[in-house]
Amino acid sequence: MKTIINEFMEVSSVYMELIKKTEKVKRNYNGIELYPSEIHTLVFIQDNIDNNMTTIAKRLGVTKGAIFKIIQKLENKELLIRYKKVDNNKNTYFELTKKGILAYEGHEKFHKNFFNEPSKEFTQFVTDNKETIQKMFAYSKEYLKEHIEKLDSEE
Repeated sequence: MKTIINEFMEVSSVYMELIKKTEKVKRNYNGIELYPSEIHTLVFIQDNIDNNMTTIAKRLGVTKGAIFKIIQKLENKELLIRYKKVDNNKNTYFELTKKGILAYEGHEKFHKNFFNEPSKEFTQFVTDNKETIQKMFAYSKEYLKEHIEKLDSEE
């Protein structure tokens, strides 16, 4: 008999397989063609105030060199701009342009549509068990964060 954690790991594995399959496919976000690495960089920048290259690279799990290249592509597409804070001239930060916000909004719409297609049975199950499912996700998130922190402290 499988444990709940084993079931969770299987679902996570299937989700990761889906992510891998979509990583190399460009998508259209409100008329703007972007790879997942590009749109997710925009999303991170829009959703996080302190978004210098080091922070972006660490949070997205890529090298600073990779982020530098992505940032250059996004600048060339006029999706973001660089700026420096008055109180911190050392770091360069980023902000989305109107065109970048348009892509961001297209990505939000994509996720809403992608995750808004469950079956009636699934929807009813979630509705009937919402509190339990929310507790399971909260526990799972904390469990995974603890392991990430442990790995970070070993670096």
